[in-house]
Amino acid sequence: STLDRSSAASDVYKRQLYKKISAQGSATVRDLSAGTGLSDNQVRYALQALLKEGLIVMKGRQGVRSTAYEIVR
Repeated sequence: STLDRSSAASDVYKRQLYKKISAQGSATVRDLSAGTGLSDNQVRYALQALLKEGLIVMKGRQGVRSTAYEIVR
């Protein structure tokens, strides 16, 4: 089904972003878009899921370009 495909894609995006943030130490939405080829919206969607799962933290405020994301240590 479409829902299964979007869920699987979301999991792939989350893994990609987690690896990228982990490798860089921290990353902005723009860094992650450029580094993965995902759209800004795909990145934001996956970041929200990672935040909700407690795997990453936001350094800064939502809507601010310089806001970076880091792995929870």
